[in-house]
Amino acid sequence: LWTRNTSSAELAVILSTVLAADRASELLDDIRQGDSGRRRQATDELLAEMMPSLHALCVNTLGSGADAEDALQEALIAIYRALDSFRGESKVSTWAYRITIRVAMRHAVKRKRNVSMNLEDTLAAVGDAMTAVRAKEIFEALDKLSQKHRVVLALFAIQGLSHEEVASVLGIAAGTVWSRLHHARQALGAILQE
Repeated sequence: LWTRNTSSAELAVILSTVLAADRASELLDDIRQGDSGRRRQATDELLAEMMPSLHALCVNTLGSGADAEDALQEALIAIYRALDSFRGESKVSTWAYRITIRVAMRHAVKRKRNVSMNLEDTLAAVGDAMTAVRAKEIFEALDKLSQKHRVVLALFAIQGLSHEEVASVLGIAAGTVWSRLHHARQALGAILQE
């Protein structure tokens, strides 16, 4: 985790990750053991902290702003209702991602249509880290990938989850995540070369 050669920026990321995990643990304790007022406040705070990344996940899975908003609302309700059943076998964020991705996939299946990514919504959700021209090319290429490859790329590359966390969220083996990422990268590279 930390060595003498760890830069101050890397140390800041490590520290913020540890503090975020500690804060999530404190909030969960308040949710489980606090009085009704503290429980409500802790629940609101926990959901507010997770909402931007859950929204980005919905946008990356469903593309459309309205569909993503619907899925996000449904996912937040499902997370809220299931907080008491959280067993702590994974990070809260991994558990919330799992619920959110399942809700988003149900939305995609219900509408029986090809899921596409919306450039404007995605850029707003994950931040504009690329030039507009290159971003447009990349998102058009991502739009051509299968949904299973888009979802794995979104969780790994955009949300920053580890292979194991992606596997846990999707309910698949870590080896399958590696395989899907490999094939998704190859397909994305081939599309961008065209």
